[in-house]
Amino acid sequence: MFPPFYLIWLVVTVSGADFEKEVIPSCGPEVEVCEFYWTIDYKETMVYYANEGYDGEPVVLINDTLFRRNTCSTLERLTDEELKNVTTADGRYKLVYAINEQVPGPPVVVYRGQQVIVHVKNKLESDGVTIHWHGLTQKGSPWMDGTGSISQCPIAPEATFVYRFMAEDVGTSLYHAHHGMMRTDGIAGPLIVLLRDSERAVNAVDDVDRDYTMFLQDWFIRSGPDINSYLAGHLSSYIHGLDQEGCSITPKSLDGEITADIPFESALINGKGRYNHTQSIDGLPYETFTVTSSGVYRFRIISNAMVYAFRVSVDQHTMTVISTDGSDVEGFEAESVVIHSGERYDVIIRADQAPGSYWIRTETMDKPAEGEASSPNFGLAVLRYQDTELVLPTSQKNVCDKNNPCKVVNCPFLFHPDYYIECTSLADLKTTNEEQAIHPVPVSYSTETFQEIFLNFVYAWSRLPITAAINNKGFVRPSVPLQTYPDGNETFTACVERCDEYCTCTQVVKLDIGNTVQLVLLNINDSPFGMSHPIHIHAHRPHVIKMVYPEYDGRGRISNRTQDIRCDTSSCNSATWSNSSWNFGNVPGVNLDNPPRKDTVIIPRQGYVVLRMVADNPGYWFLHCHIEVHQIAGMSLVLQEGEITDMPPLPKGFPVCGNFRPDPATQTTDNTSRTTVLGAVPSASATDNGCATWNKPYMVSTRNQRVGYVVLISILAVSNLATLIVTCVVIHRRIKMKYVLNVPYLKRPTDPNDKPEPEVFFSSSEELSGSKEKLVLM
Repeated sequence: MFPPFYLIWLVVTVSGADFEKEVIPSCGPEVEVCEFYWTIDYKETMVYYANEGYDGEPVVLINDTLFRRNTCSTLERLTDEELKNVTTADGRYKLVYAINEQVPGPPVVVYRGQQVIVHVKNKLESDGVTIHWHGLTQKGSPWMDGTGSISQCPIAPEATFVYRFMAEDVGTSLYHAHHGMMRTDGIAGPLIVLLRDSERAVNAVDDVDRDYTMFLQDWFIRSGPDINSYLAGHLSSYIHGLDQEGCSITPKSLDGEITADIPFESALINGKGRYNHTQSIDGLPYETFTVTSSGVYRFRIISNAMVYAFRVSVDQHTMTVISTDGSDVEGFEAESVVIHSGERYDVIIRADQAPGSYWIRTETMDKPAEGEASSPNFGLAVLRYQDTELVLPTSQKNVCDKNNPCKVVNCPFLFHPDYYIECTSLADLKTTNEEQAIHPVPVSYSTETFQEIFLNFVYAWSRLPITAAINNKGFVRPSVPLQTYPDGNETFTACVERCDEYCTCTQVVKLDIGNTVQLVLLNINDSPFGMSHPIHIHAHRPHVIKMVYPEYDGRGRISNRTQDIRCDTSSCNSATWSNSSWNFGNVPGVNLDNPPRKDTVIIPRQGYVVLRMVADNPGYWFLHCHIEVHQIAGMSLVLQEGEITDMPPLPKGFPVCGNFRPDPATQTTDNTSRTTVLGAVPSASATDNGCATWNKPYMVSTRNQRVGYVVLISILAVSNLATLIVTCVVIHRRIKMKYVLNVPYLKRPTDPNDKPEPEVFFSSSEELSGSKEKLVLM
């Protein structure tokens, strides 16, 4: 269907270009419909592709110089222009997924109020794919959320799916695959919604010299499914090789908990990084951000990490946090900010140091080695002042000491005082007056319109190997997307009300439209180890009104869980407030005046976070840990917001999927029989797990079939007997006549014109005039 003629369209296609780090609108503010065409296909890192993605030439590093192998035995130096078409990643060869040959994917930068249309063509050999628009609330279009098995069926190989939605949620977001573990292996990119100049509030931070994107990833040589198979099989200790000596060590943080399920390998910034910094690999490029002295720069930091959190800083420069997850906050000056998977932080950096080059550092939260002040695992980029020498920085990391303690935003735990780090939790940030005026904290004056829900995100210790769960329930994806066939019919595994022992089901939490919903997100159990979890809530940006850390001992280790929560089991399945007077929204210490709004929040180990939102977006929405291996393992659930009648109807022709079980009435008697009910008409209803089923008026019962078989066999038997009698009579007469006339019985002569025509293997007479080779049957 074509749009109204008065709409202005712009089609954006990008192929094989270097990542665009500067924020440049994909469409002008006057454009009403911004349209993109994407092809998802495989790509090898460290390979130069000429001729529009074909003719690959491996890239090799020799003496800190990059060459391409244009034959098996010759090398040619890679030019700067050719390097733009190479996904270097961390310098190792790996098969990845790419959008229009790009990793990360091309930025989507649009204005608020524009309609966004993205044509996604799946050219993968055997994988389905979906695209989630992380940070967009998708009001009125829940079937465009892009969550596989929840909002839509995966896009099959060679199929095209067109996403179409309104860009209403201003700020820094991202898009990524939301099916399997394809996000880890390349399908992700920046998604930024800008205000038009006429809408922009009076704010000094809007007046910047340049707007940059910093897209972060942790990177592993193994594919996502391969990593997941190691974890599911309890083989993570052998992640570096099943036949290698020794075992990998689970990384730990300063609070005594683990920082990740697998060892760190590399960090990428805008697709660039280096594996194993102890080796000389200076020929690989670092991402470089150019600034001018006294300039003001906005950096949109986006984390697409699979598991690791990063502490981001710039040597000798401070940063001012101005926005998180797309929502503006009062400027907060800090030495660094910690960003977890799925989070976004916008910061202002002022170029107020001596001209030169400075390291931008992304460090994991791992415990430093003895005598060291920082994590042993990191990624690097370069902040370079314009017109200075093109050399790598020699700058030193910021020093945190008694006289100059470092302010760090969004800590997953509290540092021991000896580190001189002052932590500011995300709940301590203050939203701007303009943001609060548009999105006030919801309050409820009736217990009937207030829902408080406790959700505990934990490793299920009652099951080995240990796996991830919410309230001890591991999530099972439905066979039919709930948003496609909300009622379903045996499309998902129902949950029991309470799981004292670990269980699996399709956990759905019901929210009534218009209610004020208070989510208490916990990270509490008696497991000997655990970690902080970044939780992403689709379709909402709740207010973060409180965050509580656990108790720590004299060494900075966790000594006890928070005492605000009462748990009835070791896995804290049915948590409540320890003090019953806190019920119905009476929790002390909450900020109801100006708390920040976020769609992705970190829950400290053995602590909790309190969120507040309004259930005003009908649909089925995913809520899950954004550490991809945890989500796959079952740390997920679905929020059903409103009744089915409240939800927007599906677009006409929306694709369906689900289980298929042949009806007994359609069974064949053997491999060649056509005794199936061929006259039956398939139905597109959802009466059998979302599959097309035979319409009942055309169905033939098994009993009727059997009666028909008996009658048919009887008729055939009588017919065969009559034929046999007639044949015998005819033969007898012919023999008798031959004997009487004493002449041979001759067949009718065959006329050459009666010969059967030869089989024709061509579709047109023109093909018959071709060479004789065409006649050879292969």
